[in-house]
This record gives sequence, C-alpha cells and structure tokens, in this order.
Amino acid sequence: MKLLDDDFDGIREYDNPTPWLWLLGFFVTVVFAGVYFFYYHVGQGASLQDEYRIAQAQMAQGVAQQGTAPGAAQPTTPGEDPHKKVLAIMADSAQQKRGQVLYLARCGACHGHDGQGSVGPNLVDEYWLHGGKPEQVFALIADGNPQAGMPPWKAQLSPEEIWAVVAYVKYLAHTTPPNPKAPQGKIEKD
Repeated sequence: MKLLDDDFDGIREYDNPTPWLWLLGFFVTVVFAGVYFFYYHVGQGASLQDEYRIAQAQMAQGVAQQGTAPGAAQPTTPGEDPHKKVLAIMADSAQQKRGQVLYLARCGACHGHDGQGSVGPNLVDEYWLHGGKPEQVFALIADGNPQAGMPPWKAQLSPEEIWAVVAYVKYLAHTTPPNPKAPQGKIEKD
C-alpha cells in the first residue's frame, strides 16, 4: 500500500483502493436500476396496478370456468357421511399421523400442541364456538375466522388434508391435557 503525501497535523494515511468485487457490485446495481427504470417507467413494462388487474381478470375467468373460487375445498362428496369419514381417518394410523403433523404445524401455535388452547380456544372439551360437527369443523378450518385471527387453510391444504386435521381435532376432544384453557362457546355433541 502506498502512503499518501497528505499530512493532517502529522497524521498520514494509506491509499486503500475499494475492492474490485465491491466496485463490480456497485456498477451492476447501477446498470440494473437503469434497465429497470426504462423498462417499467418509460417502456412497455406492466405497472403493479396493471399486474393486479390482470390477476383479478384471470381469477374471475377461473371462477367462471370452475364455478368456485380457486382452492375452494369441498367438504365431502355427495352422499358421503362426514362422521363415517372422520371415523375412517381415525382408524387409519397413517392418516391420523398425517392429521397430527398438519395440526402441529398449522394449528398448534394458537390452539396448543395438545389442544389445551392458548390464543385460540381449547379443543379438548365439548364446548364449541362454531359448531362441533365434522362438517362445521371442516368449514371453519377451510374458511378460517378472520375476525378471531384464524386464517383460511383451503388454499394451502387439500380437502383430504383438512379432513385429516378434522379427525385429529375430533381425537383431541377426547383427551385431557394438563392446564386446558377455560371452555368457550356452547356444549355441542356430534
């Protein structure tokens, strides 16, 4: 390194050039910013509002073709008994494990890992806020409850995955974890 000729009250400094990789990164970002500006602000690039309108039109077209919103979960096939479906899933250990894994990953933070409740209500008693029938639990999981902060899961989970979670929730209703949250809602047996 070369010592510069500048002298400030007896203090001298070395000439430390900027590393070439930093300079390259700087010039790449300057070139990218120029290309981005001319493409999106001067050229034919779509603005965020245009992209939003296009996405809305595509979604409306999909709804018109399918008859339901994309990702809408159907509770059961016509003529299928939801109680029998839940019992069948509960009898299948692989499906029951799948329901447990999905519950822990998506529901455990609010309803407690053992269903004892924390932010959300407990799931271990016969009190239900939105109905305890399997199809009601399915609808609540699929559509969520935005007023209470529960997100809809129909876009992330398939109907079969939601049924596996329903079966696990119904299993939790017959357990007794330590320190459950106080009951909420009304008594409803399925």
